[in-house]
Amino acid sequence: MNFFKSIAKVSLAMFVLLSCEGPEPGKLGPKQPWMKGNYQDKYQIVFTNDYGFKDGRATIGASSFLVHGKKGVVLCTAKHLLGSAMGINPEVKTTKFNAQVDYWNVYAKNDQLFKDTLSVSKLINTRLSSTDIVLMKCAPTKGKNLLALKPRFSRIGEDEELTIIGYKYGDPSGKQIRVKVNYDEYDKSTLLVQAESIIQAIGMSGAPVIDASGYVVGVLVGGGVFEDKMYLSVEPLSKVKKYLE
Repeated sequence: MNFFKSIAKVSLAMFVLLSCEGPEPGKLGPKQPWMKGNYQDKYQIVFTNDYGFKDGRATIGASSFLVHGKKGVVLCTAKHLLGSAMGINPEVKTTKFNAQVDYWNVYAKNDQLFKDTLSVSKLINTRLSSTDIVLMKCAPTKGKNLLALKPRFSRIGEDEELTIIGYKYGDPSGKQIRVKVNYDEYDKSTLLVQAESIIQAIGMSGAPVIDASGYVVGVLVGGGVFEDKMYLSVEPLSKVKKYLE
């Protein structure tokens, strides 16, 4: 199905599809021990961003999460948060981010699981501009309910069910939710998935997409409704593998 190729022509797409074909589908890894019951009520997985630049531009919103990297835990989110999607005009280039950023803090919308704020110190993948993913070094903060996800770089199989961890738009409780999605297709190396129901995905850009074993496979970067079905675009973590493995 060429849904997102068609939808781009009518300006409903929110992202650019780049790069080449990814690796072959891989087997699920061992199930993570935290993947039990209503884990979103027990572990803090997704955060909200609050950031500003030295020229005075600032904004709050979208999502981010922690992922294990080769040099420790890093913060991961969508690169388009640096541009017009978040009211940042002109876009802050990744090559200039570290010189221009004033602050970038993330926090849980509901402080029952995690009360602290994580602060970014620098952008890691400053020169990798062909993907809608950014990785950031953040000050180490520990909490018994704070969860950093392990990455998966292999391609998703056609029969796999995935889950987005995010926040429900407009929900004053600020509790994390799970959104079930199913494989639809790869358009070049961008993964397209279909939600089981139509959702308000506002504010979910940058949210983690995990597999059935609890490994994060990618970052939610866009979506839209077509013929009463909800389709979402996921940037695979394989695109930043060299920074994480």
